[in-house]
Amino acid sequence: LGVTDDDLSNNRDDDVDGIAVHAKDLAAQLHGVTTLPDVAIGEILTYEVILTVPPGSMTHTHLVDTLDLGLAFVSCESISAGSLTTSIAGGFASICANPAVNDLAGGSPDNDGRQVDFDFDILTNPNAPGGATIDLVIRYQVVVLDSLGNQSGSTPLLVNDAQWIWDSGVLTDQANGVNILEPEITISKGAYPTRLYPGQFTTFTLVVEHSSSSATSAYDVELEDILPAELIYQSASHISGQTPTTIDDSGAPTIVIRWDEFLNDGTNSVIDIVVQLDPAFRRTKQNQFITNDASLSWTSLPGDFSSVQSTYNSLSTERFYDPLSNINVYSVGDGANIRVPALPDTGFAPGTVTDLPLQQNDQKYGDLDGLRIEIPVLGKSVPIVSVPLTDNGWDLTWLWNQAGWLEGTAYPSWYGNTVITGHAYLPSGYPGPFVNLGDLSWGDEIFLYINGLKYTYQVRFTDLVAADDYSILQHKDQDWLTLFTCKEYNDLLGGYNWRQVVQAVMTDVEQID
Repeated sequence: LGVTDDDLSNNRDDDVDGIAVHAKDLAAQLHGVTTLPDVAIGEILTYEVILTVPPGSMTHTHLVDTLDLGLAFVSCESISAGSLTTSIAGGFASICANPAVNDLAGGSPDNDGRQVDFDFDILTNPNAPGGATIDLVIRYQVVVLDSLGNQSGSTPLLVNDAQWIWDSGVLTDQANGVNILEPEITISKGAYPTRLYPGQFTTFTLVVEHSSSSATSAYDVELEDILPAELIYQSASHISGQTPTTIDDSGAPTIVIRWDEFLNDGTNSVIDIVVQLDPAFRRTKQNQFITNDASLSWTSLPGDFSSVQSTYNSLSTERFYDPLSNINVYSVGDGANIRVPALPDTGFAPGTVTDLPLQQNDQKYGDLDGLRIEIPVLGKSVPIVSVPLTDNGWDLTWLWNQAGWLEGTAYPSWYGNTVITGHAYLPSGYPGPFVNLGDLSWGDEIFLYINGLKYTYQVRFTDLVAADDYSILQHKDQDWLTLFTCKEYNDLLGGYNWRQVVQAVMTDVEQID
C-alpha cells in the first residue's frame, strides 16, 4: 500500500502526498449590486484559492478550475507565494498573466473560456523538512454570463471545481455556489380624459414599478414616450414615488425619462405627461382613436457593460434590451387610447317625422336650475339643459325645444368657451329653436339668465363651417359663448352639409329681481 503524508521530500514510487490545508472561497464581487452569494447577470466574481505547501517540491503542478455552464474566466488578479519558488520563467507574475484558458466541448459561446489552467511546473518550499509551511494564494475573476441558461433563481446554483494536480497528489476544492437574481419592471399607462376634442387637453399617467417576481434593483432604466403627430406636448412631471434622474423633453414629441437605479423596495414611480389635441385636427373616420405608446428598458448592472468583460467569451456582458435577441429581453411597453368623437347632429330632416329610440339613463340631460338663453333678434327664449359627454360624444336626439350646454366646455358664465347648441329642425319635422341662427350679426345681443344674474353677450363672429370642423370647441381666454346648429339639409346624404356658428363675448352682467 502507498503512504499518504505531507512530506514532499520522501518521493518513493508508492508515495502519495497530502496537503493539510487547501480551500477555495468566493471572495468578492466587482459591481456589488447584490450580496453574495446572490449575483446579477454580468457580475464579475473574485475567487480565492489557497494551498498550504509543506517543505519540499511538487513536480508538474497545475491548478485547473473548471467553471459551471454560465460562468467564464476573466483574468488572474494576483498570486501571492511568499518564499515559494517556481520553475516557470518569469515566476508567479508570468503564471498569473499567462494562464491557459480553454473552451469546453459544445460549440456554443456558453462553453467558451470555462476552464483555466495555472501551470506552476516545479513548486518548491525551500524550508528544511519539518519546517514552516507557506501559503500559495491565487485570486482570479470570473463573469456570470448573459446566456439563455442564466435566469433568475436558476437551479442548481453556479459552482466550479478547482483541482490541484501534481505528480504525487490530487486535491479538489469547491466554493459556495452563486444564485442569480434578475430585475423585472412593469409599466402601465392610462389617460384622463379619454375623450378629447381638438384644442382640449389630456394627461397620460405612467406607473413604473417592479413586478412581484422581480428579485433585485434595475439599472439604467429608460422610459421613452413618442407622442403621435396629432398630440402637442405640454409638460412632463414626476408625481410620486422614486424620482427620475432626468426628464428630457428636449426632443419632444419624444420624451425620455431615466432612472440610474430603480430600487426594488416596493416603491413605484408615477409620471404625468400633459398633451393637447391639435386644434387643427380633422377626423378621417367615424370612430377615431389616437394611440400613445410608451416603452421601458433597463439593464442588470449600473453603467455601460454592453461590451464584453472577458476576452474569452462573447456573452460576458450585462443583460439589457436588444429587439433582435431572445436573451436580452429587458423591455416592456404599454399604450393608452384617446377617442375623438364626432360633433353631435343638431337637426332632423325638415318636414319629416322621425321616430326616436327610448332615452337610456346615461343619456338623460341634466337640470341647470332654471338656466335660460334669450336671443331677442330671433324672438327665442328657451331653457338650457346639460348634455353629458359619453364615449360617443354628445347625443342631442332628445333635446327638442331646449338648448343644450355641451358638458366639457366652459360652464355657462365661466371664463372659456361655453358651447350651446339647439336643433334646426325637430323630430316632428317642424323648425327648432336655432333654425334661424344665421340671422344673427355683429353686435346682436344674447342673454343668459342664471342664479338671479343676467349675462349679456354681443355677437362677434358668424360663419358656416364644415360638419367636422372642431374649431368651434376651441378654448377662449375670456367668457365666450358659442352657439351652433345644422344648416342646409342634403336629401342624398340624409344629413346636413354645414354647421351655422355664432360666437359672442360677454360684455355685461347685472343683478335681476
